[in-house]
Amino acid sequence: MHNEKNLILRITEFAVNNSPFIYNEMAESLKINEYEEGFIYRNILKGEYGSNDNPHHILAVTGRSEPENHDWRTHVYELLPAAFYNYVDYLEIVEARKSAQTAKTLSWIAIWITICLGIIQIFIAYLQLGRT
Repeated sequence: MHNEKNLILRITEFAVNNSPFIYNEMAESLKINEYEEGFIYRNILKGEYGSNDNPHHILAVTGRSEPENHDWRTHVYELLPAAFYNYVDYLEIVEARKSAQTAKTLSWIAIWITICLGIIQIFIAYLQLGRT
């Protein structure tokens, strides 16, 4: 199944709204496929002991939902602070783009109104010249 949003954005949004969470719950909710799961395991998750630190990690293990189970899919994860701040920056950029698009549209409307008013003024001046 193809999702419109980028995998990392989907994970980040889920983590922001559901932290802390168990990986299996996230995978089920986001309908994570096998390829995406491999990518998540290799690139997104930070291990329990910090031995595999990577600047691209956005989730960290904070515990196990089942202490005797060592399967990473049953661990409890939380969004790393850097990932949260990057997500907030992303949201601000999205809003700035929307505002810029609105401003562009409004400026074009203002330009066309000004052009129309200018044409009307020229037409009125021409009519007044014809009367004299």
